[in-house]
Amino acid sequence: MSQSPKKRGRPRKVDIANEGGEHWADKLVRLYSEGASDVEVCAELKLSNRQFLSKERDDPVFAELVEFGRLASKAWWMQIGRKAAKLGSPAQAFNFWSANMKNRFGWNDKTEISEGRTTDSLSTDEIKSKLNKLKDKIASLPSNAEMKALLDE
Repeated sequence: MSQSPKKRGRPRKVDIANEGGEHWADKLVRLYSEGASDVEVCAELKLSNRQFLSKERDDPVFAELVEFGRLASKAWWMQIGRKAAKLGSPAQAFNFWSANMKNRFGWNDKTEISEGRTTDSLSTDEIKSKLNKLKDKIASLPSNAEMKALLDE
């Protein structure tokens, strides 16, 4: 059996590895579907972060696969949490999962938003004034005819 001649020339700079016969796109989707992060995908495809970002910016097919992959990864992690909650996993498992979701997907605990003063520090007249202003705003909206009827009662 004769071997094919070696390819001549310099290898492409951003040529995505195709080891083991698995196409890079299949590998990318598989990894994300197993909950992998961008960093894990880069490592498996043997890409630097700079190459990954460049390919994502310049190649619309790659960008679309990465976008779908990130969604698949998030879905995988959410499924893990749902299944763990259903099975009544220990608190340590939930704490790990929660911390992972916060770090990986930007989740956070409930945040309080205030406009400076709380209702506790307002006088009764100030509260009534704010409520009347809100009622006037709601009543002025044309799509809220039912709400306007309720406010007039």
